[in-house]
Amino acid sequence: DSGDAFFNDYKGIYLDKIALDTGCCFNNTQCDTGTPCSAGYCVGNKCEHEEVCSTCKRTQSTVVFALDRSATMLANTTSGTSKWNLLKAAMDQVLPNYDFRLNLAAKAFPSVGSVTPCDVDPGLDLDFHSSSEALALFLGSASPTTGQSPIDGGLEAILTAFQLPAVKAEKGSKYVVLITDGGESCSGDPVLYASALQGIGVRTIVIAYDNALTKAELTELSVAGGLGRTTPTPTSTTYIRAGVDAPDLEAA
Repeated sequence: DSGDAFFNDYKGIYLDKIALDTGCCFNNTQCDTGTPCSAGYCVGNKCEHEEVCSTCKRTQSTVVFALDRSATMLANTTSGTSKWNLLKAAMDQVLPNYDFRLNLAAKAFPSVGSVTPCDVDPGLDLDFHSSSEALALFLGSASPTTGQSPIDGGLEAILTAFQLPAVKAEKGSKYVVLITDGGESCSGDPVLYASALQGIGVRTIVIAYDNALTKAELTELSVAGGLGRTTPTPTSTTYIRAGVDAPDLEAA
């Protein structure tokens, strides 16, 4: 009784749109939830459901940034800003827009705290599935001091990382984005590692502050990486030229 709890002389509650779900089924159709992320199956006359992530989530591309932190990256461009600071500004502007689409990682060369100008520690500085925020923090703490450009050592460490079983199992396209202001300066052979990376399905994009002395090597490196552009005119390059200010680098 909804009134005095003694006599049944008051109106009780009203129920509307009642549905009785027994959990019983005879075929898969009766277990369909009508949502693209859930698949329903009739098993032993009971409905069972599982998430179908492949139809609901975008497959991420894996991108490892190979970052030249040689001393020459501290030099100012004609814009009056150092190449390293332009790199940071471009990353800060662009990457947050792609955070959910990319599986990010990073390797800087020479390594932070290196003893000699060509030291490159094994492993990545930022492991796979890092965020754009983590990359921004790393760039802020890894400003160049001294050092040369051991591109060879950086790509070797990245190749090793891509060969780990868990990384090989990652779906989606895989890339290395190499950002440098010159060629190899530590007697290594980065073309060898760019070719090896392409051999396991990882292509390398070369973005460079170039000059007449480094153009040939950067061209060879970009072609070996598998994403060298065609050169319709003598002044074009197979790699991407970084330009002199942040918008140019962002566009690259």
